[in-house]
Amino acid sequence: MIDLLTTVRLTVRRALQFSLLKRRLLTLCRLKHSRLKHSRLKHSLRRLFWVISCLPVMTMAGPSLPEALSEAGKIQTEGAQSQQRIDSLREATERLNREFREQNQQLQDLSINYLQLREVQQTQQQQIDSLNEQLAQVAQTEQGLTPMLLTMVDWLEQFIATDLPFHVNERRQRIDTLKRTMLASGGSLTEQYRRVMEAYQIESEFGYTMEHYSGEIEREGQRQQVDMLRVGRVGLYFASLDGSQGGYWSREANSWKSADPSTVQEIARGLLMADKQRPQALLTLPVSARQ
Repeated sequence: MIDLLTTVRLTVRRALQFSLLKRRLLTLCRLKHSRLKHSRLKHSLRRLFWVISCLPVMTMAGPSLPEALSEAGKIQTEGAQSQQRIDSLREATERLNREFREQNQQLQDLSINYLQLREVQQTQQQQIDSLNEQLAQVAQTEQGLTPMLLTMVDWLEQFIATDLPFHVNERRQRIDTLKRTMLASGGSLTEQYRRVMEAYQIESEFGYTMEHYSGEIEREGQRQQVDMLRVGRVGLYFASLDGSQGGYWSREANSWKSADPSTVQEIARGLLMADKQRPQALLTLPVSARQ
């Protein structure tokens, strides 16, 4: 019995030493999370199991042996729990490191996007400044555009008055419409500009087209219905409806002049050419130059 008590005491003393060693190892594992400390803890447990296994087998156990075995079981349980806490701390640490790397990458991406947005903002601000300058220039242009359009209308009216007398009523009516448009209080500058440009375009097309139309002229104090031939702005000619007579407009005399028979034939050919009833050819016709 004395040997048994001695053995139990020795076992308990070693268990207490092991418990103190285990607590120190647990503290080191929490601070370092080191695999080396974990291996030492396992080695200490193996020593404890070896000591318990070396106890002599007694046919009759004393009352203190179960307590020693219970203490050893508690130490083993606490060791397993400590290992679980170590594993949990390691997993938590790895998770936090992974989250830190992800957040750091997101921060870098946000920094790059921020720099790009700053450049885009600067570019847009430059465009806004440029548009503001253009708007200011447009305002200045509008102030000078209205007088320019009025001048263009007056010049076109004078040009029509000194030009060949073709479509006189139609062209004068177009000038009157332009003047009313320019003087209208609610008219937009864009519409005024479009109307003036349209009138200039129409007058420009008269310069390179050939036209046959019916008209009325005043000759020798009498008004006469005739066939008119306009060859650009080079010459304006007429032929009687029966084709026996013809003439042309003289800029020098500012009146109609009669044409000889050969010129009347050329005028008749020109009328057919204007109606696309015969191919284009050279015409021999009198020309009255603009003074």
